[in-house]
Amino acid sequence: MVLAVFYALLQLLFLSGLGFFLSRLRGWPRELFHGFNRFVAGVALPVSFFTSIARTEAASLRAAWIFPIVAVAVMLLGLAFSAPLFGLAGFSRENRRAGMGLSTFGNSGYLPLALMEILPLSLPALSERFGFSVVPLYIGTFLLVNSPILWSLGNWLVAGTGRPRLGELITPPFIGIVAGLAVVGFGLQRPLLDQALPFFHVFRALERIGATTVPLIMVALGAMIGELAFEPGTRRGLFGMAAAVSVVRFVLFPAAFVAAYFLVLKPLAFSPAQVWTIFLLMHLPPATNFSVMASRAGKNEAQVSFTLLATYLVYLAALPLYLLLFLRLVDAG
Repeated sequence: MVLAVFYALLQLLFLSGLGFFLSRLRGWPRELFHGFNRFVAGVALPVSFFTSIARTEAASLRAAWIFPIVAVAVMLLGLAFSAPLFGLAGFSRENRRAGMGLSTFGNSGYLPLALMEILPLSLPALSERFGFSVVPLYIGTFLLVNSPILWSLGNWLVAGTGRPRLGELITPPFIGIVAGLAVVGFGLQRPLLDQALPFFHVFRALERIGATTVPLIMVALGAMIGELAFEPGTRRGLFGMAAAVSVVRFVLFPAAFVAAYFLVLKPLAFSPAQVWTIFLLMHLPPATNFSVMASRAGKNEAQVSFTLLATYLVYLAALPLYLLLFLRLVDAG
């Protein structure tokens, strides 16, 4: 099991490391990787959500109602954990707010989807046990609530502005999720997936586009980390911010998941796929969108850049441990 988890992680490391290498060490132009990001965010990711959700059974859609509630609960937990921590740590008011934003909102789209693509290759039994096929649906319904809050409350905390643009609230992935839900909710799967009709072959073409999502996401993520730059500033302040965010994201949230498992998820007989999705969503580094917010506003750029770099390195090292502890938890339960 340990070796299989390592092999799954190795694929993530290779893809993101390739992006880092090409961006930081080979000097490939930023515009190329920004083009990757635009293609992923504007085409590949929404298409991936649409095709994955459109194939989901209607019964799974009925089980997805809990994830908008989970999105609100996770956001409230992040604020509850980070507010006292950053208040007691002596940060300035501006840094305290930025730290709360980084602690509260995780990378709830790209990384969970990447894991759903990569883990079955090394751990096929895990995919069957936890119903990976419905996880994109659950992640999508989570993002329908999480993404607008990120671009409003999260934007205000990190960048000091609380008026997101319409395109940041109604994003292409948001549209892809809603379109997939409409196919399932209105019973459109039959004509869409009927091989005798032309719709099916268009759908298959869209699936091929969606299949490029994960490798491009990880390469672009590695390139983004490679591009991160920050003013030297005070070393103590930068490391202090990264350490405090890491405590919330990698200690307090995982502890809260264990408590939620025994107090709520297990007693209420949540399905394995629901439990697995909640596990993924509570074991993540901060959202990379914060780098865009900070850069655009010209605020907290050093803190955000350094914290993203540090927490993603910690996450890649901690991910195998989280997976092994999760399996022991559910096996013991």
